[in-house]
Amino acid sequence: MFQRRAVLLSVVFFSSLMAFSSFGLIIAESTGLTSLFVKEPQIQYISGPQGVCGPTGETGTAGATGATGATGPQGIQGECGPQGDQGIQGIQGIQGEQGPIGLTGAQGVAGPQGIPGIQGIPGPQGARGGWYGSFYDTTNQNNQNSGLAYAMKLNTTDSANGVQIVDGTKVKVTNAGVYNIQFSAQLINTTLDATTIDIWLAKNGQAVENTNTIVTIDKKQTRYVAAWNFMVSLNSNDYIELMWFSSQANAQIHYVGPQSNPDRPAVPSLILTINQVS
Repeated sequence: MFQRRAVLLSVVFFSSLMAFSSFGLIIAESTGLTSLFVKEPQIQYISGPQGVCGPTGETGTAGATGATGATGPQGIQGECGPQGDQGIQGIQGIQGEQGPIGLTGAQGVAGPQGIPGIQGIPGPQGARGGWYGSFYDTTNQNNQNSGLAYAMKLNTTDSANGVQIVDGTKVKVTNAGVYNIQFSAQLINTTLDATTIDIWLAKNGQAVENTNTIVTIDKKQTRYVAAWNFMVSLNSNDYIELMWFSSQANAQIHYVGPQSNPDRPAVPSLILTINQVS
């Protein structure tokens, strides 16, 4: 293999720069000193084909880990991601104890009264209440047959509304309801012998159970006032009667006319009033 060499010839010339390119001769003038360089001709080499790669050598031992570098500045916050699906609702916790009731707050100021609403359609008229009647009799009612029961007589209407006398003994109502019946009958014994009188209530010609009362008059001309009341439920057009019976002919329901010195009103043999209570 050739080695390249450079030959330096130092010659003092006083002429201008010369160059001989064919031999690589270069002459340069500098401050009266001429340097002559002789350069060898260049030899060009032709590269052969690349050889087969040899096997990879063993990996060397890893070097020591270098020191951790300084933390870099925080980056810009990224955009928020989409909201995730709602999770399953948890089990309800145990209810806590009820707290004490708080003090009642002050009552607020009453608001303004609202506008009255439209009046509704009137309902059907209800049944009229307060049906009544006041009646009496101005005759002596004798016990004509001591073996029979008689209905007490009424011949005069004092006032009435929805109630009337029928056949002289029957008190008839026009409207159904519960009625309170009050009466007073003046009884008398016309002989020396004692006498008894039974008095009870009849409805539509039939005796009403558990309404009888027995009165005893033991002396002649002794007067006795029988007075009490009955509460009875009646339908429209029902009627009631006061019944009496005595086994002695001397029993009488007695009438007394007006009296004077001083003036006194008559004493009816029977007074009966009736009024609806429901």
